[in-house]
Amino acid sequence: MKLTDNVFGAILMAVSMLSFISNDALMKFLFQTISVEQGIFMRGLVSVPLLALIAYLRKSLFVRIDWRNWRVILIRAFAELAATMAFLTALSNMPLANITAILQALPLTVTMFAAIFFGEQVGWRRWSAILAGFIGVLIIIRP
Repeated sequence: MKLTDNVFGAILMAVSMLSFISNDALMKFLFQTISVEQGIFMRGLVSVPLLALIAYLRKSLFVRIDWRNWRVILIRAFAELAATMAFLTALSNMPLANITAILQALPLTVTMFAAIFFGEQVGWRRWSAILAGFIGVLIIIRP
C-alpha cells in the first residue's frame, strides 16, 4: 500500500508529538536528580548527533547562512536559549499536566499578539474563542 502525502504527514506528526511527549517526560524524570543546565547539556548530547545524522542522510549537513543578518540570527539563538531555559525550569517545578495545558494556549496567545502588535484582523468569534480557550486553561491549571 502506497502512503498518500496526507497519511505520511499524519504519521510524521504523530511521531513528532510522541517525541515531544517522550522528551518532556524523560526530562521531568531526570530533573529529580540533575539541574536544568545539566539536563539541557544531556539533551544536547543526544539531539545534536541525531540531527547531524539526519542532516547527513538528507545531504543537507551544511547550509549557507546569509551573515548580513547576523543580528537577527543572534537574537533568534538567544531567544531559543531563553525559551528552552524557561520551559525546562517550568518543567522541573510544575506538574506536567499544567505545562501541557499552558502550551495548548500558545496558538491563542500568538493570535492575540498578532492582532495587538501586527494589526491582524481578528473577528469577534475568534476573540470569543480565545477567551473561552484561556478560561479552559485556567480551569485546568487552577492558579
